[in-house]
Amino acid sequence: FFLMIRRPPRSTQSRSSAASDVYKRQEQNYLKEVLQRINKKDKRINSMRKSQIDWKAFTKKENLEREFQQNRKDGFLEKQRFLIKSDIREKEFAKPRKRVKTT
Repeated sequence: FFLMIRRPPRSTQSRSSAASDVYKRQEQNYLKEVLQRINKKDKRINSMRKSQIDWKAFTKKENLEREFQQNRKDGFLEKQRFLIKSDIREKEFAKPRKRVKTT
């Protein structure tokens, strides 16, 4: 921002007070503009965010949320975890047990 001091009309104020009034107005305008820039939110949107918004809207529109939740609960990953746990338990059960001799 450029500081521009204008000459006051000769009939109203002295030079120093008119210049200080101009300076004060410019300072106030500058502060208002700074506050507006701080408070202004970025309204731009990138393609990734746009895709997320579109996907959420589509799933709500088609009522797919419930189906997704069900698939997450009984989905592929859960089945794989179950199979791995089953294999581990089976191997533990198949291990030969040491017998303790009692005399």
